[in-house]
Amino acid sequence: MKMSELSRTSGVSTASVKYYLREGMLPAGQAVGPRDADYDAGHVERLEIIRNLRDTAQLPIATVKRLMAAADDDTVPIPQLVAMAHSSVLASREITDQERELATQLLTGLDWTVPERSPVFGQLAHLLGVLNAGQAPTDPGGLAPWLAAAQQVTQVELGLTRTGGSRALLVHDVVIGTYLSNQLLVTLHMAAQVNAAMKQFGG
Repeated sequence: MKMSELSRTSGVSTASVKYYLREGMLPAGQAVGPRDADYDAGHVERLEIIRNLRDTAQLPIATVKRLMAAADDDTVPIPQLVAMAHSSVLASREITDQERELATQLLTGLDWTVPERSPVFGQLAHLLGVLNAGQAPTDPGGLAPWLAAAQQVTQVELGLTRTGGSRALLVHDVVIGTYLSNQLLVTLHMAAQVNAAMKQFGG
């Protein structure tokens, strides 16, 4: 397909398509002349990925560019690619030695593997530090309801994960899945709190 058809099919403006091509976020099409190229379904998929990362996950264009570059670089291992995807939706945190120890103890007790360099480790360590400061439990037993919910949601997500797709599609699914799951869980939790309050106290 020509660029005009690619734009219509993907819903991305021609100007944006040209920008993504210049920035290397969208692979070049197959040259069919000095100024013309053909594009295929892979280009449509890439544009949909970029659009979802921008519009749904609300990632800055620089972050999307970095993720697409990593996806196109086969020397970047999949675990590192997933970590980069998580980094795009989780703020990097400096943690204390005590917070690090709390996270290490919890993960060891669960027999979970989460590298310390992962942004997930930093976020977990920070939250456990807050809980510990408030004298709330930070051990597997005390966190059992949340751990069970996390594992159940993860199993459902694994069943929905598309296999055999491109590395860019993997990045998309990790980012969008994490973003939407986080938003859904928080909103459902608040809805459950409202429901419980209404039933207990009326309104």
